[in-house]
Amino acid sequence: MALFDIVIPTYNNLLGLQKCLSSILQQKLDDYKVWICVDGSTDGTVAFLEHFCAQNQKFFFLEHQDRQNKGRAINRNQVLPYLSATFTLFIDGDVVCDSSLLTSHYAVLNENSSHISIGFTNWVNHDANIWAKYIKSRGVAKHKDLELVPYQYFTTQNVAMKTSFFVQEGGLDPSFKLYGGEDTELAYRIFKNYSAKFIFNKKAVVSTESDKTLKQALQLLETFGRINLTYIAQKHPQCSEIFYLDLLKRTDLKARAYRAILNPFMYFFAFWISRLQLKQLSLYTISFCVAYRIKKGFRSSY
Repeated sequence: MALFDIVIPTYNNLLGLQKCLSSILQQKLDDYKVWICVDGSTDGTVAFLEHFCAQNQKFFFLEHQDRQNKGRAINRNQVLPYLSATFTLFIDGDVVCDSSLLTSHYAVLNENSSHISIGFTNWVNHDANIWAKYIKSRGVAKHKDLELVPYQYFTTQNVAMKTSFFVQEGGLDPSFKLYGGEDTELAYRIFKNYSAKFIFNKKAVVSTESDKTLKQALQLLETFGRINLTYIAQKHPQCSEIFYLDLLKRTDLKARAYRAILNPFMYFFAFWISRLQLKQLSLYTISFCVAYRIKKGFRSSY
């Protein structure tokens, strides 16, 4: 039995996946198996993996029987019957892993196996892409190394945990078909059912870049608010802290004031400022734009 199962989803990302797999081969800790979950790729990924996995005995790939694209939750869940390692590391298929990624995650998990080790993502094009700059500044980036962080910062882009957490919860909720929220919803279940502690592990590093424009990212977030966040609110009505659900749902004065501030006039002003990329000011205005678009999507359907 391996110490780590590494789970990697991929969809039409052959070049990025090749770099990701090459970086795993450079790991200082080599007690692992790798499971590549293919979500209906049509770019030669399967042919590449057939050859690559035959040459590298720790690597395996899975694909849907009908070879169709089914979304990130169902895709990652392909691995459920095969997980046997003590710990599971989830990474995205477009990241490059630091050579000490596994050893750094293991250092936290070995100290307490009930901890969730949330690694650090280095967005290498943050100077050229305003959205990359924004996401590099949020979440765990606001915390110190080995600091306890809210479960909402859990992301399957770079996180390691006890395998039994994922298996006992039945994996990700397959109802999530579109962008966002499936990992946050899983984190909520783990937090609620196991009282796990979520630790920011700054030494566990992956690197990637974002090709999204600000406009594209905000459109995705509005769709997330309308569909996936609405689903989370209905599935977990007692949950209030995910994306300020309490302020989006309540009818008291504070909640109404919060929603009133997130109005179209302020949004268009904030969006204009964001595109000027005025350093820290742009990060604040992007945060406003994110909140507005999520609220707009959520309130249109909840």
